[in-house]
Amino acid sequence: MALNNENRIHRRVQAGFETEVILPNGNCLHVTTSNLSLNGVMINATHQDFEMMLGTKKNLDLSVEVDLKFKLSNKNADPILVSCHCRTVYIRRVAQDRYVMGFKFLKINQGFESAIQKFIHDHPDQIVS
Repeated sequence: MALNNENRIHRRVQAGFETEVILPNGNCLHVTTSNLSLNGVMINATHQDFEMMLGTKKNLDLSVEVDLKFKLSNKNADPILVSCHCRTVYIRRVAQDRYVMGFKFLKINQGFESAIQKFIHDHPDQIVS
């Protein structure tokens, strides 16, 4: 179920790297990023992760703001630790204990944005339709 009707304007690439989700209460979750674009990321979450992010509300239409941290490996360069502030724009239950959650970047510095752009450019074989 989508939280809003934002149009996708940026290419997405498959990711598969570990991402740290820092919740507003300071708790941290470790999840896998499914795909990445200049606009945001999609993560895979367990039911337990989902409950920690949304509390007892368990509402797929609820918007949550979190901080994310993940490392991007770029060709011929050291990995870059990207840190950003995001908001959920998409939550969908895909199995009994699995959710996918889309996050839009709200605050990200230009250096991190450039690193994401380079990562996408360097992985044309991993473009998601």
